[in-house]
Amino acid sequence: MTITRTSVTEAVIRGIAAANRRLEELSDGYWICDYGVEGYVQGVIASYLRRAQKEQESILFEVSFEEIREDSEVLRRPGRVRKILKDTHRSDIVLFDRKRRPVHVIEVKRYWNRRNCFKDIRRILALLNEYSREKNGSLNHGVLVFPIIEWASSKSEVREKVRKKEQKIKHDVKTQFSLDKQSVIFNFRMSSLRYYPHLYEYEHELGFAGCCLSFAKPRRSS
Repeated sequence: MTITRTSVTEAVIRGIAAANRRLEELSDGYWICDYGVEGYVQGVIASYLRRAQKEQESILFEVSFEEIREDSEVLRRPGRVRKILKDTHRSDIVLFDRKRRPVHVIEVKRYWNRRNCFKDIRRILALLNEYSREKNGSLNHGVLVFPIIEWASSKSEVREKVRKKEQKIKHDVKTQFSLDKQSVIFNFRMSSLRYYPHLYEYEHELGFAGCCLSFAKPRRSS
């Protein structure tokens, strides 16, 4: 059995939180939202995923949609490829099983931006709809991982802002993509909130929580 969906979501949440802590230590106070360090964040997340993988499973970065289709062993449908599944599009991180088939696709963002994150969600759903086990492919799970970062005059206000942001993101995703009407299992997971250390000068309380939007196809009944 390959690495489970639960193990993937736990690993990416731990990974993005660890990437933020390590960058803070390396840079004397900066967070991943401050600089374009997406490749670095992907690498730290992948290291956590690797620990959770089974023997002979593997990870690749920046995998083209063409490669995902071919390795999932789904035949190309007749006609032109849909724009959203353009061969040259790439997934940030792809997890492969022992037979070198893609099972999990992961997109990484340094902060929540509705427009950009929705673009990645559309691509994740398109990949699942075309190359999942329902279509005799191998994909069964897609993830978008990002942090919620909020600031306020007190920690209690930060907690409340993070809670409201979490609720809004969940509502917006479910509504925008009509997930209740699709054959997709949707979950939102979030790490515990970590505050900016008082070691560094900052005029507000600042909080960071790693978040994961998980999309999966239901298992086929035998």
